[in-house]
Amino acid sequence: MSELANREIFESPIGQGKDEKVAYWFLTTPWGTAPSNAVAKIYDQAKSDVSATCLSGAVAIAGDKITCPLVVSLAPGIIYRLEVKFEVNGNTFEPYCYIKAED
Repeated sequence: MSELANREIFESPIGQGKDEKVAYWFLTTPWGTAPSNAVAKIYDQAKSDVSATCLSGAVAIAGDKITCPLVVSLAPGIIYRLEVKFEVNGNTFEPYCYIKAED
């Protein structure tokens, strides 16, 4: 087995303003090609799943690029963890990044 990619997909934390709406994306090539079954979730500092209020839309896959739903409605001062679970060649991976909500 080849060396696995770093699970943290962006240098974090990423700053995002409370009124911004951002669809983060990344390439799966460090883990393999042709990803499938992608699911995104976002958690607050208390490790509560806040996906219902902080994600808008669905995950999109185009080739080796996964685009997350829009990240919205973040509370300033909170650091969130955005996780994206997907499959490549029968393996399941779950990279993540941290987003710091700002004013």
